[in-house]
Amino acid sequence: MTSIRILTVCAAGYAVITPAFAAPDRPACDVTIQELGEAKVNHYNALDGGDYLEPIRIRLRNKGDGTCVGAVKISRITGSPELIGPHGGKLTYTIVAENDLGRVVYDPATNIGSLIPVSIPGRATTEISPRLFVSGSQPGRAGRYAATLEASFVPAGNNLAADAAQFTVSAQVTPSVQANFVGSTNPQHAHLDLGELAPNKQGSISLQIRTSSEYQISFQSENRGNLKGPAETFIPYSMTYAGRLIDLSRTDEQQFNPADPVRPQTNFITVVVGQFQRARSGTYVDQVTITISAL
Repeated sequence: MTSIRILTVCAAGYAVITPAFAAPDRPACDVTIQELGEAKVNHYNALDGGDYLEPIRIRLRNKGDGTCVGAVKISRITGSPELIGPHGGKLTYTIVAENDLGRVVYDPATNIGSLIPVSIPGRATTEISPRLFVSGSQPGRAGRYAATLEASFVPAGNNLAADAAQFTVSAQVTPSVQANFVGSTNPQHAHLDLGELAPNKQGSISLQIRTSSEYQISFQSENRGNLKGPAETFIPYSMTYAGRLIDLSRTDEQQFNPADPVRPQTNFITVVVGQFQRARSGTYVDQVTITISAL
C-alpha cells in the first residue's frame, strides 16, 4: 500500500522598509532681532534751542510656530555714556518710548532702562521704533557724534537674552554761527560815534559770536578805509578786530577757530582816526559791512 504525503515547502518574503523618522518639532518661540539702519539726527544745530527725535527701527522675527511674548532690552556695551564727536566733544542723549516720549526706556548715563514689551505671532515679524532723543543747545563742535548700543530680546519668564543685535545712534552737528553787536538797540546794525574828530582818536564796539565751528569774518568798507565828509573830503582811519589789523582798502577775510565752541565769545572792533591837517565842518561817515560765515 502506498501512502502518499505531500509536503508543501513555502517561504514568506518581506520587503525591507527603512523606518521614517519624524522631523523634529519646530520650537514654539524662536526669535531673532535685527537693527534696520543707523538712527541719525542729520542736522543738529548746536545754537538752536530745539530738541531732536529720531526713530530707532528694530525688527523681530519669530521663526517658531507659536506666539512669542517677551521684551526688548536696550543697553550700552562699553564706552562713554554720551555721543562722542570731534576733539572729544560729547552730546548727552536718551532713548524714549515710541508712543510715550516722556518715558525713558534707556538712560546711558546710568546704563539702566525699562523693558519694551513685545508679542510676536508664529512665523511673523514685528517692528518697534523707540526714539533717540537729543536735547538742543549742547556745546558741540561741528562733526559726527555717535555711540553703539545693543538691543536684546528676552523671552517672558527668562532672564537670558534669546538674541541680540548692535545698533548705532548718532547726530551730525552742522556748522552754524550767530553774531550780534553788544549794547546796540539793533543787534544787526550798530552805530559807532567817535564824537569830535581828532587824529589818533579811537572808539570801539563789541561783537559777540557763537559758533559750532571755525568761522570766517569779512570786512568791506564803503569808502575803502576813509571817513567821507562834506564836498567829497576824506579822513583815513584804521580798524582792528580781536587785535588783528583789517585791510579796509579791499574786502578783508579773516579766519578764527574758537577754543570753546557754542559759548558766546566777545571781540572788540576798534577804530582809530588817522592823521589829517584840517577838516571841513560836518559829519564824516563810513559804512562797513561785516559778514560772518561758519566753515
